[in-house]
Amino acid sequence: MIRVQALSTSRLDVTVDAAGDALEVRVAGEIDIANVDEFRVLLWSLPAGAVTARVDLSGLEFLSAAGIRALIAAHLRLRARGTQLVLCRPTPLVRRILRISRVNRVIPVIGTALPATDQPAVGRRTAEQRGADRPAPRRPGPDRSGPEKATSDKAGQRAWQSSARDALPVRCGRAA
Repeated sequence: MIRVQALSTSRLDVTVDAAGDALEVRVAGEIDIANVDEFRVLLWSLPAGAVTARVDLSGLEFLSAAGIRALIAAHLRLRARGTQLVLCRPTPLVRRILRISRVNRVIPVIGTALPATDQPAVGRRTAEQRGADRPAPRRPGPDRSGPEKATSDKAGQRAWQSSARDALPVRCGRAA
């Protein structure tokens, strides 16, 4: 690995290493409004030509809203240059911040750092994978499959429609 850049302030340490076609960015400390400008400049100045830029968040203790905006801006800039930004090993607090702000829906977040030769297994999930995360749909109300229930359902539906029609607001303006 070749050390490309480093940033060190009183509350933030960032190192950027290049290995082949991947960049490894290690962040330690806190990213807040006091140091987000330096962090953003460092992310925006990452060398071009890398396939993947992995940001190791295992040493990050706090991530403010300004830091989230910097990560999203860097993600969009790198994606336009053909590089994929991946967030690796966030601490529990930072993982929660990423989940609550829904950054994990925009930027892939993986639990462990990858070796320099591997590519992250991220991308769009298939319909089967999305369906596995969701519980089975629930049917509202009791089963109404019998013939005696069908007539009461129709009567109830007509009653609901007429009450809903009566509850509509009166039109304002000219009379038709």
